[in-house]
Amino acid sequence: GAYTEGENFVEKVKSRYNVNTKQDGLVAVNTSGDLATTGDTIREYRYSGIGNYCTYTDETNDYNLSVSGTTCPTSACLLGGKLVVTEDNDAFVLEGATCADGGGTTLSLKSGQTTPTDSGLRNYVTFNNEMWRIVGIFNEENASGVVEERIKLAKDEPISLETEVESTITKNGVTYNTFKLTTGTKYKYFYWNYPTVNYTGNKNDWTKAGSQYYLNETYYNSLSNKNLIEEMKYYLGWLKKGTLKEIYEMERTASNVIENNQASWNGKIALLYPSDLGYARATSGWSDSIIENINYNNWLLNDQEAFWLLSANVGSAGDVAGWYVGYGLSDNDAGGDAGLRPVLSLGSQTKIITGTGSYEDPYQLMG
Repeated sequence: GAYTEGENFVEKVKSRYNVNTKQDGLVAVNTSGDLATTGDTIREYRYSGIGNYCTYTDETNDYNLSVSGTTCPTSACLLGGKLVVTEDNDAFVLEGATCADGGGTTLSLKSGQTTPTDSGLRNYVTFNNEMWRIVGIFNEENASGVVEERIKLAKDEPISLETEVESTITKNGVTYNTFKLTTGTKYKYFYWNYPTVNYTGNKNDWTKAGSQYYLNETYYNSLSNKNLIEEMKYYLGWLKKGTLKEIYEMERTASNVIENNQASWNGKIALLYPSDLGYARATSGWSDSIIENINYNNWLLNDQEAFWLLSANVGSAGDVAGWYVGYGLSDNDAGGDAGLRPVLSLGSQTKIITGTGSYEDPYQLMG
């Protein structure tokens, strides 16, 4: 067939940045951790705001909810006056509950909407024949110590449910349960780290976590185009509460880890940082004191019931970060269960051959 010359992916995305119009939802963060303005030194580029959304109403107020896919669920539930989830959210399936059971208000689609509204966010990428999203462009260090700009991707939805038996992984004489069986849910529910009783060490040590082994061996080996994935340095610190800027800095602070845990780890597949959730919100929410549990105006949340994050709790050897419907950014025992959304960085020389970044026309990678 005809030879197609690809475009450098990093440069293609950066060319879409416009400090005034926030084109494609792409914004820049300055070295202070704030929204960059003209003349600022840029720390990184990120996508911020709501993704494709469906609008629900209680006939008095409207609620725009970021969703995945091409169809709007027919109804949603308003919980606690500010949290909106759709009727097929796994929270209801797992608990066998309804909106009324949770004290919520049932919302209907406004004006007969059936397909999501295009918000103008353009960060969709086809990778491994699945939909992924660009978190941003980060000038960070790889496992070899080379610092340069690379694109960071997160899977649009957690790893999906499949028909298979509960699996285990054995490493260095320790057996880890990886996920538990569920019925009728959209996603698998993984243990962040569920080792057998002969395990010694902190349960929230990512370098020895069952989900880390699963992602970087079983899952990694299942991927196509794995040659594009860069082995990166990921930071393992976390401040449980604080401003978005404080959380970002403490994730990367070597002293902000529990005793006997490493401050960083080199690998190919990881999870989102808590700060990634904060910066994915509309820029007007960046100044909030904590990352609250509002799941609209944030393209990363997509009505998902729960998913794990990378960071460990510095005050407990067993707790790690996650996002949970009804609680927002929180921590949980590493032996609990939640969805896994793989995160990876593409090599700086990655090229694309087509696509505009929309859901209907995602970026298509070369090779």
